[in-house]
Amino acid sequence: MNKVFKVSEDREIIASERGDKVNPLVIMLHGGGQTRHSWKGVAAKIANLGFHVIAHDLRGHGESFWDSDGDYTFEWSNGENSEDIGFLNSGTYSVIITDENNCEISASEILVDPAQVTANWIINSPGSNGLNSIVSQPPPFNVEFIDISQNSDSSLNQWWINGNNLTSNFYEGFAVNSYQYTFTEIGDYEVVLQVTDGICFDTISFVLSVQGIVEFNAFSPNGDNINDYFSFENYGISDLNAIFYNRWGDKIYEMNSPTDSWNGVSMNGLKVPEGVYFYVLTATGEDGTSYNEKGSVTIYR
Repeated sequence: MNKVFKVSEDREIIASERGDKVNPLVIMLHGGGQTRHSWKGVAAKIANLGFHVIAHDLRGHGESFWDSDGDYTFEWSNGENSEDIGFLNSGTYSVIITDENNCEISASEILVDPAQVTANWIINSPGSNGLNSIVSQPPPFNVEFIDISQNSDSSLNQWWINGNNLTSNFYEGFAVNSYQYTFTEIGDYEVVLQVTDGICFDTISFVLSVQGIVEFNAFSPNGDNINDYFSFENYGISDLNAIFYNRWGDKIYEMNSPTDSWNGVSMNGLKVPEGVYFYVLTATGEDGTSYNEKGSVTIYR
């Protein structure tokens, strides 16, 4: 058992005590740079022979106090000379401590780097390429972000989208450490994942490109500069063709570019009457995704 000898209010000598106190007393002193534990095996044998054994840490050794009035110098193997050192890489560090009487003790310690915290993720979403960068699907839709970071505490990890901390807006996904988020618009989104084990941090960022075509169903080409043109809102589309037909199946207009629009005038230069018109659309995304859509649009005048 440990025994504490109080030298003063803030100074203590720590010792290990073995054997019955009524037995003859043996006090064991260790050498410089050692502690009371150097006598652990021998002290136990002597106590078993019928002695009361006390082995203590000398002042400034082990758990015993430093003399606050003493003059100590510290020589570390990395060149530092302060009592404490920090911000260290892994390796072996030794120190020589010298007092005002030129008495020296030495000690060494091996530091091992903790497991490196590494941020990583994958996504799971219909229309995604699985490589974290492109989702080819018109919104709204859900993306499941799966946190596969190494050596982090997932409860402390944080997500941002376009600079907004959205960790609390995620809802739990289907996989372990997965989260879902609903995207409502096409475009590029900067997604940032910061992970930590509570001490060390790592961050990964990427641009999630939500590509696709948003189809509207009405416009009013009446010259009031409000909703006068019909177009397919798109992002990440390299080629687009759309042919419009009236109810009798006559071709009345054609788009040949993702930037084309229709002002309600037919290919022969005449304003088409109010009503419902049908289209067949084919397009190709920048990632090679093919789009084949059919729909209708209503013209109001």
